[in-house]
Amino acid sequence: MAQCRVEDRVELAVSAAAVWDLIGDFGDLSWIPGIGDVKMSVQGEGVGALRSIELEGGLVVEKLESYQDGASYSYSVASGPLPITNYLAVLAVEPRGSGCQLSWSSDFDAKGVPVAEAQGFVAELYSSGLAAVKQQLEG
Repeated sequence: MAQCRVEDRVELAVSAAAVWDLIGDFGDLSWIPGIGDVKMSVQGEGVGALRSIELEGGLVVEKLESYQDGASYSYSVASGPLPITNYLAVLAVEPRGSGCQLSWSSDFDAKGVPVAEAQGFVAELYSSGLAAVKQQLEG
């Protein structure tokens, strides 16, 4: 399997706190277009929590790997029908002057598809998610 990396970011004219209020809850993905129902299953407190995401292709389970309140969290895909494996992603918000930068990045392996297809799948998710945050917070 080939190692892949996808990174995307958006500059926002709102505070990092405003962005974190929207994206900082690991159990709430309502800010991403096209995501189905998200159900949280908690194993302990914080890190280790699992979220289950219902998609057209099946159920994806993600695990919270790290959490820095107001700044970032990382998560992995524990199971699901996605064309990726060994997936570890980071969502991070950094203050920039009167606004902030929101970044989303990941490392993973393509599974059952060409590398370009796996990267395209992840890149499209990130692009639509970041655009949705910009739309929701800046109008």
